[in-house]
This record gives sequence, structure tokens and C-alpha cells, in this order.
Amino acid sequence: MTSRIRPLSAAVVSATAMVVATALPAHADTYELTNADDGTIKAVVVGDRIKVTLTADSGTGQRYLWSTITASNVLTLERVESRQTPEGGSTATFEAVGPGPSDITAFETCTATLPAVCPFVSKTWKVVINVE
Repeated sequence: MTSRIRPLSAAVVSATAMVVATALPAHADTYELTNADDGTIKAVVVGDRIKVTLTADSGTGQRYLWSTITASNVLTLERVESRQTPEGGSTATFEAVGPGPSDITAFETCTATLPAVCPFVSKTWKVVINVE
């Protein structure tokens, strides 16, 4: 026996469209993070964007470089842009795509030309993002 598929009424289609439209964020905010935000916790909502800009330190005979900025949970934060700057900085933009926590991290390394000495070999920059 074959069953026939009946077309949806206009009311059902309209109600479905309303549910889909209200499930999306009304507007997305963009949050900017820098070196100074290291060690902080931020709250955002799905649809928001987070732009991270890390600038490299400079010193006589020392060269500092930031690694690629990453998120620990790709189900929560999706990286949509990433680049390294010629000066050793790093930038990345993330979109909040699902609820939950995620760490955004990067590592700064130092190399020195003698007689200069690096005050550290590597240091970690980290911000915890809670997506609601």
C-alpha cells in the first residue's frame, strides 16, 4: 500500500519559518581580546564573534613570536580567520557556534642573539570562553 504525501498548509509552513527565525540570534556581537586579557573568563552567546590580537614584545637582541591562536573546543568556537604578522604577532577570529566552554590559547616564544638572553623560553596566553 502506498501512502500519499500531502502538501503542508500555509499555516504550518509559516509556523515552521517562525521557529527557525527565532532560533537564530537577533544580532551578533564582536568582542576584541588582546595581550591584556590573558587569564580572564568571558561569556558570549551563540553567534557572537571573538577577535584576538596578540602583539609581540620587542627587546634588544630578542625576537618574540606568537603561535597560531587556537580554541580547545571546535564544537563551541570555530576559527574563521587566522594570520601571523611580520612583527611576530598573531590574530584570529572565532565564531561561537555551540554552547559550552572553550579555552583560546597561544604561545609566545623568544629567541635571542648573543649576548642577549631571553627572560623565558615560552609563555602561554589563555582566555576561557563560556558560550551560552
